[in-house]
Amino acid sequence: MIRYSCHSENFLSPSPEEAFSFISALQFDCIDVASRSLIPQRMIAADPLKEACRFRDLSCRYHLPLSELFLSQVEVGGQPVSALSPMAHTKEFDSAFDIICLFAEKAGFASIMGGTGAMKPELGYERSFESMARTLKSQVSIAASHGLSFHVEPYRLSLLHTVWACLNMIQAVPGLRYTLDFLHFQFQGIPQAESMKLIPWAGHIHARQAKTGIGKCDFSEGEIDYESIVQELKRNNWSGDIAMEFWCSEELSQAGIQAVEQNILMRYHLKRLFR
Repeated sequence: MIRYSCHSENFLSPSPEEAFSFISALQFDCIDVASRSLIPQRMIAADPLKEACRFRDLSCRYHLPLSELFLSQVEVGGQPVSALSPMAHTKEFDSAFDIICLFAEKAGFASIMGGTGAMKPELGYERSFESMARTLKSQVSIAASHGLSFHVEPYRLSLLHTVWACLNMIQAVPGLRYTLDFLHFQFQGIPQAESMKLIPWAGHIHARQAKTGIGKCDFSEGEIDYESIVQELKRNNWSGDIAMEFWCSEELSQAGIQAVEQNILMRYHLKRLFR
């Protein structure tokens, strides 16, 4: 089954209530919640069960199931910790992430999207890779203990910016899956035939249009071939949630591009292709 989700930061929604209300009115199947804006980690850490109850209530009230918690880097002592940091191999890090998973489990999320990080020059590629793999193994295990899938997003500035690195990490970390967004590969000019090799390991998908050197553009100007992507998803019998992820910068707004229009158009395009 395919569900069409909406990223909570797509529209100017200053509160969780307004975000859920508006996304529900647009008739999305579910919602991706960005922790950095709707539910900061300090609030989760202070009372995970209370915050879980609040988001479970929002989900029920607006008939909007919780899809993925867009977490990125785990915070320890209020500071974000890269998956390559020595701090990511500590009990404090594991404890902080366990509390986040407790919140996500009780709220009703299906998955958590964690963070990666860029290669550390002082470590070199191989040792950076090993450090990240160690962190991600621990996070996969902790998330699974709460009945959650754990994903990371390969992006152009991270260690996982190539298809080769992504495939190697899958081998190194059993159970890891990706929140796959083709724009990060399109931006770099990586052929789509290469990036689609990651589809069997996609636990979640982000969708918007982009082109080489530009990470977000009007749908009509985009270079990502979603028809080929959907054909490959069908061939793999893929099921899961596809989140529309398009919010406007000031520059895009001044060019007359509207976030609502872009997200609804992308959803309609995908629905047509799946039919």
